[in-house]
Amino acid sequence: MSRAQLSHCLLAFAIASALPAATIAQDVTVTPPPGGGFKVQGGNLTVSGLPGAVQQANPLCYDPGTGVIGPCTPGSSVAHAGPTGATGATGATGAMGATGAGGTGSLGPTGPTGPAGVTGSGGATGPTGATGAGSTVVGPAGATGPTGATGSTGPDWKTLIIATAEPSGANCKFGGQKIQVGLDNGDGGGSASDGVLQAGEVDSTAYICNPAKRVFVTATLLAGAFNTNHNKADNTCQTEADGAHLGGSYLAWFSSSPTTSSPTTRFTRPTVGYVLVDGTVVATSWKDLTNGGLRHAINETAAGATVTGAVWTGTNTDGTPEATESCNGTGQWFTGAGAGRTGVAGDSSSAAAAWTDNAGQTCNTQLPIYCFEQ
Repeated sequence: MSRAQLSHCLLAFAIASALPAATIAQDVTVTPPPGGGFKVQGGNLTVSGLPGAVQQANPLCYDPGTGVIGPCTPGSSVAHAGPTGATGATGATGAMGATGAGGTGSLGPTGPTGPAGVTGSGGATGPTGATGAGSTVVGPAGATGPTGATGSTGPDWKTLIIATAEPSGANCKFGGQKIQVGLDNGDGGGSASDGVLQAGEVDSTAYICNPAKRVFVTATLLAGAFNTNHNKADNTCQTEADGAHLGGSYLAWFSSSPTTSSPTTRFTRPTVGYVLVDGTVVATSWKDLTNGGLRHAINETAAGATVTGAVWTGTNTDGTPEATESCNGTGQWFTGAGAGRTGVAGDSSSAAAAWTDNAGQTCNTQLPIYCFEQ
């Protein structure tokens, strides 16, 4: 049989939790278990026949001063603790609670900059970049250096110049002069200081070519009624040449009398050739001009415009008057010629004999004329 001993009137476990907060001792009824009993002795209540039990969480105590059984207070008697009972089975794990809201703390202040690390080793040198555009700025000129010492006097070689005639050809289309210059120093196997410019002594060569005479057909149109001295036709030629800034003196290719007025009697007869204002060769000389045909038609004005068609001439291919057809029937071209008469005209699109003697035109027809530089 187990026994629980209570200090200062500890009640049995069977009635400990059922008693009110304050109980008078005379109202307590103690019923021992079957086969057991109880005894009060020396302030101690001994109950026999009770099984062992764990100590209650809220034991009751007897106060000997008042005789009251109630909650234990300081000075009241508490039973000695019984032996620890066996550990009960672990209860089931409770459900996991909900995750709490995550809070974000404020950003703390930036810490001080740490000391600089050790400089690493240098990498490999990269390839050379493309060369940039050169500067166009010219720097200031440097100071002039001191004058050098005077050199020794060289040999007294004279400069020689010779001029010789240059025939018509690749160097001069219509001939000219060849000018050669060099020192009389004996170069090329010659004799020095002999006063003769020999082939080996020539240092430079230049050419002064004969200028060609320019020809053109007028842009101005005239009726075939000229006065006998050609003033109107000649003045027209000179006016157009001056307007194109050609320079030089110009006469009309025109005949009005069998003996006194024609290109053969009025024109100079140069040894150079005739060209259009763009340089195209018409004839290489007076002789070449009057031998029946041209090397190129005279179809360009003083301003460079092209003109093709009939041109007043009254002249044969050799530069003499064409007397069979004139505006008065007697070889004369004069003011007042009527529409019933005709005069000889050439064709500016032709390089054959028709350039000057092609067909008759009525005298009141407006046509251009040829002009030749003298």
